[in-house]
Amino acid sequence: MILGKVKKKLEAKEKEIYQYLSNNYKDEALRTFYEYEQLVVELHNDGSISDKDYNKLIPKVEDYRRKFKNYRH
Repeated sequence: MILGKVKKKLEAKEKEIYQYLSNNYKDEALRTFYEYEQLVVELHNDGSISDKDYNKLIPKVEDYRRKFKNYRH
């Protein structure tokens, strides 16, 4: 279970992606997605999130990746 500051960091980044997508700012949404993806990996590598939580977050990352798959600037 993701707790405290770690959870808030992840939720804030997801909220930022959602806001950019809803306002049709695709460049910013894509940039924020890359930051989110990097954050998930860093938190897993430093032990802030467990393997179980990491495996729960991967489908979210993949879903975002599918949304941006055909996006070209």
